[in-house]
Amino acid sequence: MIFRTITNESTGAIKSIGLFGKTIDELKKSLSNVKTNGLFNTFFNTSSIDKTAITKYNAEIVKATANGATMAEKQQIMKTAMEGTNKATAQLIGSTKGAIVETDALTAAQHSSTLTARAQVIALKAVSIAGNMILFAVISKGIQAASTAIDNWIHRVEKANEAMNEAVGEYESAKSSLESVNTELEEQNKQIDELLAKDKLTYTEKGQLEELKAITKELLLQQDIEERRADKASKEAAERAIEAYEKQYGKYDKSEAYLKKKMSYDIDFITSEDQNDVLGNAAAYIRAKKLLAQMQADFDKELANGEDYNHLNANLQFCIDLANDYSDAIDNNISDLLEKRLVLEDEYQKAIAKRESGLDPLTTFDQKVIASYESIYSLIRMVYEYTNPNAWNSMEMENIFNTKGIEKTKAELIAMAEAGRLTPEILQQYPNLNKAIEDSELIFKNDRTAAKAFCNQIIACANEYKRLTDSSAAENSLFGKLTASSASLDTFQSSIQ
Repeated sequence: MIFRTITNESTGAIKSIGLFGKTIDELKKSLSNVKTNGLFNTFFNTSSIDKTAITKYNAEIVKATANGATMAEKQQIMKTAMEGTNKATAQLIGSTKGAIVETDALTAAQHSSTLTARAQVIALKAVSIAGNMILFAVISKGIQAASTAIDNWIHRVEKANEAMNEAVGEYESAKSSLESVNTELEEQNKQIDELLAKDKLTYTEKGQLEELKAITKELLLQQDIEERRADKASKEAAERAIEAYEKQYGKYDKSEAYLKKKMSYDIDFITSEDQNDVLGNAAAYIRAKKLLAQMQADFDKELANGEDYNHLNANLQFCIDLANDYSDAIDNNISDLLEKRLVLEDEYQKAIAKRESGLDPLTTFDQKVIASYESIYSLIRMVYEYTNPNAWNSMEMENIFNTKGIEKTKAELIAMAEAGRLTPEILQQYPNLNKAIEDSELIFKNDRTAAKAFCNQIIACANEYKRLTDSSAAENSLFGKLTASSASLDTFQSSIQ
């Protein structure tokens, strides 16, 4: 309510009738302070914690406790301290019930005070005051709005991803409706073709044909509507994906120079800014793996020498957990980035087709789609390049072998590698395969060319296949020897029975 009774916070006694939670005298004083000190200093400095008052109060309580003061005497000290300071500080002192203000409580109160002050500053920018009565109402509502704005800012990434997921859901629904119409239209056309294929139609069949044509006409109209709806939903999903990507990853450096700089730091532990600093997570993971290898080597050395290695256990476990934590962070980043890239896929292909045709200029939306899609792809590839290049190359190899029209299968190339006949020069004899390799995104820093990297991957596969084959043969040989020995033992046992 606007008008209500005002009570003393310490005693509960009624002080006077008030407006907006303040007494008439307090309102007059506030309005006077506005003229003297300005609006900001008058209204927006009342909720800060008075650390001087807290320090003085704590000292009084400590002194009283040392002198054997009773609880009633301590509470009197508390009430006196509450009356001599501002509301926020008085509430904090009152919460102690006569004990000292603990550091954690003081820190929490200061944090709360800071958030409130920020909300008030935003409210000040958002309101226009036209009179003393309106002043208090507008500020109150402005602070509430500012608090909501702050909450939205804190959860902006979460809200952006939710909006993207909702848009994707709408797109999937639109595609499903379009597919349903297309299926029905295909069935209608099939029936029409069957009737038209006949030499002569009966009266009933003629009626069916006309009915089918009418239905088809309606379905074509419905198809056009659903196609437009799907196209709109696709654009909406892409827009939400771009917004989510920018809000989640936009502020972080995504250049290779940044990654190399982080990795060059001459310190034991590298940390990322937070979980969304993708390259920071990659650098931290690489350093953690290096430290883990060093720690494991030290541990193994002391173990082998029969020395006391217990003092290394905690450090070793810390490095294991640290590497695992950053590995999980990278997995989460890659999974999220792949999801956003998938949402952009349809609009990206449309934009690329438009750019290659040269018939229509790219819109701002088209340019944003291309930039975001390729930024995501580049970021994912860079993480793999520095943290797990073999996994990336394995995926690229599968893409190469899935290319239509290549001249050699994987098995044939492995056979060539085993025979020592697989080289970049030989690959040039197979133009489709060679082009698929050159168009791939194989990582080949030390191999210099994609063809050389491809050959090395195939040779590695051949060597691994040979190792497994040799291992299997050895196992079979050992099994054969054990079987023969077992048979000999059975014969011996039979002869002595």
